[in-house]
Amino acid sequence: MAARHVIEAQEQLLRRGEQELICSGITAGDLVLWRCRRVTLLGTADIALLMVEAASTLPKILRQVTLTTRMPRIGEKIVIVGLRHHADAPIDITAEMKLSMMAASGEVTARYEQRRDSVLLPHPCFEVNCAAMGGMSGGPAFDENGFLIGLVTSSMEGDLAGPTFLSLPWPAFAETINPIWPAGFYKEPTTLLKMDRRICGIHRPDAIELQEDRSSGKTIATYHHWDAPSQ
Repeated sequence: MAARHVIEAQEQLLRRGEQELICSGITAGDLVLWRCRRVTLLGTADIALLMVEAASTLPKILRQVTLTTRMPRIGEKIVIVGLRHHADAPIDITAEMKLSMMAASGEVTARYEQRRDSVLLPHPCFEVNCAAMGGMSGGPAFDENGFLIGLVTSSMEGDLAGPTFLSLPWPAFAETINPIWPAGFYKEPTTLLKMDRRICGIHRPDAIELQEDRSSGKTIATYHHWDAPSQ
């Protein structure tokens, strides 16, 4: 899962194979790499879903974050994380890659169940009173229980008080996708809600109800918003 505005400009190049997208995951003592094979851009939110496959040896225990359908509470502490890549000028076909892990925390100061506005943030989101630096777009936002509750979408960079705006992941739960990992596991298109919980953990998936519209053949998602403290 990433920010659509980060991926969108490169999508056609990725589709034509003229560029390649590599995702990195940091473990206790190593760096795990994933190769992106397919991208789904959500038209209703600043979210991109990346279909990836392992490009390096995986650790024996692969820990993944759990998503939540919860709306964060006003005053709740949120931690945001991002990873900035610094690449020196390439020499022939190689370049030294430096990674900077960035993190910030703040309290939720506003929340928007439908959208904040019709231009910049026309999707479910919330506001946190901390700053996000360049390169943190699409980075995860964790609630007090360690669940992924949002993605960094924009910020007033340079102002330590923020605000930073974060996309709620709700629109992504019902999006039809074609997972490619584990290889051969998914034979048909699916959604995050229907995926095996060992691969995509979701806290309180019952908060989102899916219904098939017989006239259009599309899946309609109804969101039952809740913000009680997690148990």
